[in-house]
Amino acid sequence: MPALRTSCFSYLTVLFLCLSCKEKTTTTTIATNTSPLKKLEVLHAKGFSVDYYTDYKLVTILQSGFKTIKSIQYALIDRNKPRPINLPTGATVLEIPLQSMICLSTTHAPLLTEIGEIDKVIGFADSKYSGMKALQEQVKNGKTKDIVGQNGTTNIELIVSLQAQAIMSYSEKDYHALTKLGQKVLINTEYLEVSPLGRAEWIKFGAVFFNKEELAEQFFKTIENEYMAVKQEVAKISQKPTIFGTIPYSGTWYMPAGQSFAATIWKDAGGLYAWQDSEGTGSLQLSIEQAIMKAQHADIWINTGSFASLNELLATDNRFTHFKAVKTNQVYNCNKRVTAGGGSEFYEYGVIRPDIVLKDLVKILHPDLLPTHELFFYQKLK
Repeated sequence: MPALRTSCFSYLTVLFLCLSCKEKTTTTTIATNTSPLKKLEVLHAKGFSVDYYTDYKLVTILQSGFKTIKSIQYALIDRNKPRPINLPTGATVLEIPLQSMICLSTTHAPLLTEIGEIDKVIGFADSKYSGMKALQEQVKNGKTKDIVGQNGTTNIELIVSLQAQAIMSYSEKDYHALTKLGQKVLINTEYLEVSPLGRAEWIKFGAVFFNKEELAEQFFKTIENEYMAVKQEVAKISQKPTIFGTIPYSGTWYMPAGQSFAATIWKDAGGLYAWQDSEGTGSLQLSIEQAIMKAQHADIWINTGSFASLNELLATDNRFTHFKAVKTNQVYNCNKRVTAGGGSEFYEYGVIRPDIVLKDLVKILHPDLLPTHELFFYQKLK
């Protein structure tokens, strides 16, 4: 995912563009003193909440992932009504429904696509990595500007000149740099969720800014029902194959920790993860030798990075030839759907479709359980 970088234009140019913007940004974690009328139902996601008041909605990012700010608030007001006077002090104020937005991660595109608001995206970072056809068409006809140049740097001046109502980002660096320039930054931290359904539930976060909560709820409920139905069927199975994933990098093998997103969905799919008893929600940093001790005996090996064939993978380390998963031809990668620019739809669309990811994994681990399902994101290494 692209992060904000220094561009080649002068700071004075940026300052001039910022002064021309109509809206200013303030941030705080101070909440309103009055009681909300109701709350948005959020069952799985831990990173955000939405409270409804008489004249506004209050969106709170509960886990920013920042070192300097724990939580961030946005007060959303109706653009067609007089501005309320009882807004919480310091919250970033936005008029909704939003008319324009810039997205700084490919994972944001599906959120807006599924609620029918992708046309509001006027700027996008590295669109070549997105598999959303509507977005690609908008970039092609000039409606959406690609804000990352060929040298890989983010064009700050272009971002400011577009004067979007809001910029959706995940990065602390983005947040501080852009808010200083008068921009309003919506922090999306779905990547911090360890529950597959928790990540998908962030579609409700995107919907709030367009008054599309009902549509988002219908979409999410369908995903949730599909996911839970498969999970319940898997729970009836007594024999479960062992599984591990990823590949070593620069002498270290980063394995998912036992409470991580990957470990959770592998368990839900009926797999016994070799490191499932380890603590933490991030990654385990293992030596290659430590990883091989367990991984060589696992039944299934998945998520093999950029490797598209078994020969490519084995060429990196001949010890892999002794792995049980390699000998039995049970090595899979999530690269079945790749964009023309080399982006993976698994890491984009898969975020809001954990039900499909789960079905793929069940098909790999327990082929007879879903006889009609065909692998969507995954494919076996040739």
